[in-house]
Amino acid sequence: MRDPSFSTPGRGRKTRILAATLAPAAVAAIALAVVFSAPVATDLPRGGNSIDARTAQESIRIDAIYHEQNKTAVIAYVDDTGAKVPVTVEVLGMADTYRREFTGPQFSASLHFPSVPKYGWAVNPVVSEVRHPVFGDIQIKTEIRGEGQPAPRTIYADLQ
Repeated sequence: MRDPSFSTPGRGRKTRILAATLAPAAVAAIALAVVFSAPVATDLPRGGNSIDARTAQESIRIDAIYHEQNKTAVIAYVDDTGAKVPVTVEVLGMADTYRREFTGPQFSASLHFPSVPKYGWAVNPVVSEVRHPVFGDIQIKTEIRGEGQPAPRTIYADLQ
């Protein structure tokens, strides 16, 4: 027998169907919020390292610039420490997510984009994971920007 205290007016079959339909989208939104709400650079590095977060931000840089004339976004990575470490770069929000692994203190990669996305470059974040011997495992998130545009905020997060 059903407990009447759990009976709520308006909670019928249509509500359950709607909730089941929206559940995957809600899970995806929560997953993105968790990934990008990780501690930012002020938490880097952890452990007994004496290097502060500002040093990590100044030493490892990533930039992504869209060149309108050849319809190409160029992603450039530079590590001033010279460490040859594995770096995974992903560009999200595309029909097929761009994902490549690089090794070395600097590299660049080009991606073809026929046009600027309808809702702006924020829909195609560039996410990099770096396994660094000095700073530990970090994730760096930035956005593609147009030539001559100011650099967007770059987020450095500690991977745990």
